[in-house]
Amino acid sequence: MNDTAGEGDGGAGATGVSLTEERFAELAEELVTFCAPRLFAVVEEEGEFEDASIVAWGMAFERQVHTIASDGSLQCSFPSVERAERFFGRGTKIRLVWPTLAATA
Repeated sequence: MNDTAGEGDGGAGATGVSLTEERFAELAEELVTFCAPRLFAVVEEEGEFEDASIVAWGMAFERQVHTIASDGSLQCSFPSVERAERFFGRGTKIRLVWPTLAATA
């Protein structure tokens, strides 16, 4: 199983081995867990530890980063997290916060 759609394998996978629905679901979950982008927030700091607001959300993939402003007004792509941080940090004090996501199941 990989992160791109295969062509012409007739549903049997690259090895030609037929999987049960349960095993296929397990493998799909492993693939998604391995390939999932990391979520982060761009947090603007106001004053000296007085207040903060989330100005954007981002997803960090292996080779690129995508962000969207909290109000939906701006979407950007960057080659790295550092570039996104530099962009949002111009003229304001920001920090990137990487949330710990709770299991959904």
